[in-house]
Amino acid sequence: SGDVVLSTYNPTHKGGELIKEGVNKLGATFIARRINDTPEEVISTIEMYNVNVLATVQGPIVEGDKTRKGGGVDFLSLVEAGQSTLENKVEKFFLTGYKLLPEVINWAEKFEKSLTTALGSSEALPQATSRSPPTAGLCKFNHMHLLNGPHFVEVVKLESGIVVPVKKGEEGILVYTTIGREGTLYIRYSPGDIAKIVSNEGDCKCGMTSQIITGVERADTPEDVITAGCCIG
Repeated sequence: SGDVVLSTYNPTHKGGELIKEGVNKLGATFIARRINDTPEEVISTIEMYNVNVLATVQGPIVEGDKTRKGGGVDFLSLVEAGQSTLENKVEKFFLTGYKLLPEVINWAEKFEKSLTTALGSSEALPQATSRSPPTAGLCKFNHMHLLNGPHFVEVVKLESGIVVPVKKGEEGILVYTTIGREGTLYIRYSPGDIAKIVSNEGDCKCGMTSQIITGVERADTPEDVITAGCCIG
């Protein structure tokens, strides 16, 4: 409450709308990036309105990544356009879309910035989230608590022909079941990600009790990948 939050997420996309609703429910001030604003114009907006929270996509880990999101404005492009503004004005960063880079984590720790991320897809938002030190226990940076609200999230594997949840330390396929939505209902639907369980329920001391996952990566068959989507452009 009382924060001034700027979001660069596409306001016509489901995730962009949910971020706006969440910020408003918290009693913070929400500012949306206009879809034609350049990184330099976003930096000017941060300075003009004394923005102290930035919600944006981190940016692709691999140059030319075909899953690139955000229409060309992301955290990495904003650093290039105005790193000093981010260091001096913004206190909290919510970066999603990709695994947090070590360089980004080191930057946040060096300048004592709050840094969190979340995992989601169009079919289920959100699926998992991290918390920022010092609030976080085991769940900081790329270690995220599963979020079971309108959907139930699991990491599973095939064992003796049966799909079963993985144990702590094991890797499997991320799936979710949801009946709390309009349209198609999902039963152990996989968006195409793999993940590892690194903490059991109740292990983390942050106050959240769900399992913690990490190492989220795509597990798609290359010929099945769609190279454009609703965030492109």
